[in-house]
Amino acid sequence: MKTAYWVVVLGGWVSATAVFGQALVGAVNELAAWPKNGPLLVEMADLKVNVLEEDRAGFNALQRNFGVEQLAGRIVHMSAEVRGEDILQGTRPYYGAKIQVDATTGKGPLNYGLPIPLGTFDWRRVERTDYYPADLQRAALSVGFQESAGTLWLRNFRVDVLGWPISIAAAANMGYVDDVAGDGQGGWADQGPENDARVLAPLLKALTYEGVPFMPEMGEKAVLVMRSPKFPAGLPAAMVAVKAPGPARFLYVLHALSRGTPEGTAGVGMITVVGDEGRSQQFVVRENVDVGDWQEPQPVGNGRVVLKAQRADGGENGLYASKFALNADLGNICELRFIAQSERAVWIVAAVTASEMNFEMP
Repeated sequence: MKTAYWVVVLGGWVSATAVFGQALVGAVNELAAWPKNGPLLVEMADLKVNVLEEDRAGFNALQRNFGVEQLAGRIVHMSAEVRGEDILQGTRPYYGAKIQVDATTGKGPLNYGLPIPLGTFDWRRVERTDYYPADLQRAALSVGFQESAGTLWLRNFRVDVLGWPISIAAAANMGYVDDVAGDGQGGWADQGPENDARVLAPLLKALTYEGVPFMPEMGEKAVLVMRSPKFPAGLPAAMVAVKAPGPARFLYVLHALSRGTPEGTAGVGMITVVGDEGRSQQFVVRENVDVGDWQEPQPVGNGRVVLKAQRADGGENGLYASKFALNADLGNICELRFIAQSERAVWIVAAVTASEMNFEMP
């Protein structure tokens, strides 16, 4: 049997040549040296891997362990540009060329792999976004072939931590569906099935919304619907305890107004962010500045429309993402407080994310 050779090419020059199964240490050392900068975990120039057809048995891969603390409880985006030559189908449909993170959690194994085509193909971009559970125990990156063979080129590989979602489930008082108007129960702003958010609910399984990361809750109690004269059954205030996996520079809120007005910039609510250093920071959320009405949504100064769905009458419903910059001396977030302030509009909070990344608002 011939030996499978790996040639690792970084930045256009051969940095290590290793015999798989014998001296892969040289290549592994190269992977361990990939630079880290802020929320960027991995960045690499060019990598070429090759396995001969007669050596396709098993999982022939370069591997590198991630620090669990870098990924646990976070939304992570992995991307690369790939080129392939004579990549063979593996012995199972999901075998083949692999750029994959193998993870272990308290509930079992998880695999996050980039979609690599078969055969021969020119450079193309592949990507995926995943949530790495808070009980993550291990995460290892593999680049190679599983029960397959061929040549794979890889460049501009990135693993970016987009942010970590903050669950509002414990304080949520309403859902997206409301079957009976005005009963103080059900969902959204209690305006009945023709004015609830059921058309948005199926779209809330994504992890990014126009690039901004969120993990909305689902079910009968999924959102915070705050009190106003138009909705006295809403929450006057809500407190959310937070177990932060790390620091954050920005707080992002996925939200909208019901019964909003096209003019005026009155405050509809306040967010207080409490840090573990004993400091806090407050943000006033303003109508037509940070958020707008959910029906026929239009961008506002600090409110980007990141989700839209068409209603039965042909109109559109939507949600806004807003960004609030956190003070550097705040420390890790340990608590969020939401306070209703509106004299008319109903403020509805669907999800919250903390992040080191600065996503653009309109």
